[in-house]
Amino acid sequence: QALSSCAVRGYVGYDFSDAALAHARRNLASLDCAVRLHRGDLLDGLRSQNEKFDMIFTSFALHHLLSAKKFEFFQTAAERLSDNGIILVIDTFRDGDETRELYLDRYCAWLGSRCQTITEHALNLLFEHIRSCDFPESADDLSQMAGEAGLNFKTKINQVRWHQSWSYERGVQRGAETSR
Repeated sequence: QALSSCAVRGYVGYDFSDAALAHARRNLASLDCAVRLHRGDLLDGLRSQNEKFDMIFTSFALHHLLSAKKFEFFQTAAERLSDNGIILVIDTFRDGDETRELYLDRYCAWLGSRCQTITEHALNLLFEHIRSCDFPESADDLSQMAGEAGLNFKTKINQVRWHQSWSYERGVQRGAETSR
């Protein structure tokens, strides 16, 4: 729906989940453009592309990567970005003063207080996944990675506790980060 009012020339997507790809295929069917969906890793997909993109979007995926791979993502994405392109990131972010361990404790407690309609078993599986697979950065650390990759302008779009949306683009830094 977010793309329905945009002039989209093409869409390339990557995901490890066949179910997510099938869902994306249905959601993107109304776009009047070529849609190419691949089962695989976003970073590997970016590396294998020779084309430029106006937007590179990642949602709740970067926090699964270790810091070096996140930096590699920004370097590779910056190379694949058109001159006026943007990278849009929706993900979990640690607070600036949080260690990973403190974040995991706080985040799991926060989720546990809100996820009241799923079974205790399902909630424990979720917590197990988070504690073993989540490596979120602070917004400042991720912005520094983006800056070192040549993406100098950052915009904080939205925040709901640890869930944040940011855009990163080339260009001259226009002052402090902005919120929309």
